[in-house]
Amino acid sequence: MNKVLTLIFSTISIISAQSVSITGGALFNEWPSTLQAMPFLISFTADSKPSNRQPCEMIFLVDASSAMEGQALNNVGRAVSAAVGSLDDKDHFGLVAFASAASVPMTLQALNSSARQTATNNGNTISTQSGRDLSAGLREAAHQFSMYGLQQSSGRMIIILTNGKPNHGDKDPAAISALADSIHAATGAVISTIGYHLQIDESELIDIAERTGGRAFFVEEDSVSQLSMVAGREATRLAGVCGSDVHIGFKLPDQCSISNLHGATLNGNEIVFPTISASDTNNIYFDISPMPDSRRDVELSISYLDQSTQARQNVSQLIDFPLPNGNQVLNEKTAVILKRYCERVNLLARVGEIVENRHSEADMFTDTITEMKRESTQHNGLLDRTIESLNDLQNSVSNTSIDNDLLAMRLRYEPLRALYGAGVR
Repeated sequence: MNKVLTLIFSTISIISAQSVSITGGALFNEWPSTLQAMPFLISFTADSKPSNRQPCEMIFLVDASSAMEGQALNNVGRAVSAAVGSLDDKDHFGLVAFASAASVPMTLQALNSSARQTATNNGNTISTQSGRDLSAGLREAAHQFSMYGLQQSSGRMIIILTNGKPNHGDKDPAAISALADSIHAATGAVISTIGYHLQIDESELIDIAERTGGRAFFVEEDSVSQLSMVAGREATRLAGVCGSDVHIGFKLPDQCSISNLHGATLNGNEIVFPTISASDTNNIYFDISPMPDSRRDVELSISYLDQSTQARQNVSQLIDFPLPNGNQVLNEKTAVILKRYCERVNLLARVGEIVENRHSEADMFTDTITEMKRESTQHNGLLDRTIESLNDLQNSVSNTSIDNDLLAMRLRYEPLRALYGAGVR
């Protein structure tokens, strides 16, 4: 039985060249006897940007297939402008397009004022062709890092923007995911994905992002503001990297183990994620089971490469589990986030039922919201934000002008919105 797979804890502050704050805990302050596993959360962020970080490098990888003609392609320039506007002059940016083959509207280069204008102009003037070879685009992005990449950088990112499934070159999702994985291993680049149409394969884009430490987004095609916000936010997150190659290890009671891990990767006895950023809060969710039979201390160890000092920082901290006396008392530190996430995971498991029975499901939303309002009142409005987002979802389910395909995509995307904090509305 693995002894190091589970945890969580009180607030911790790590003081090094960069201060990293970590909070987390169980959904309840005490172990409910009615649950088979306890939902847990780790949240972490750096308190400020590193003052002397190395430049970061971003490649915007744009679908230039003929299906992107019109409004979709017209909005690319705005997204590129938002991305470069969130980077510093010392940072590097490149633009790669893919259709039946890959092209390079802008080689990877430093962002002086001229390069910023070039990026926006080239983003506005990408020409389309038939075919959609995502694998060719990924290989060209890797080639750009190989040819023009810096010897040392604070981080690398590829942002994929696409509005359809690959239909040229490697079309097998497993092969494309494996290619993305190998590029991440070879270049260190995280890969974030933006799906921009109903015809995308969101499961493939999510898999690419999760394998490489990136994030997956779905933006509706008429939402220019959301597209620009996502691009700018991902660039800001890259520019704010303070720590990299982050490892969390645990020493747990013999019987405990992790399941349903989201937001990070389990590598042997450690939870691994690529970066800590001052510009965003990272959330890691998982369940632990079985319930421990007594309160006990657990050692948490964190190791990361500090971008300010280029030295590895190591921190150890003792944490403890809630008492196992069976009372369902919400943990005020984590309930507002964990409740939202658990509700969305439940929706994800029931997408088919919800889409097929929209009227009755809307009534069930009403029952859930009513019960949650009672619980929130008991805890001084603790769950009000979760209730707001459930109301938004109920409105989507009830709105017959939203077709079933779009509703299903929104429901499948909801857990990612919770995972990424503020998310995209």
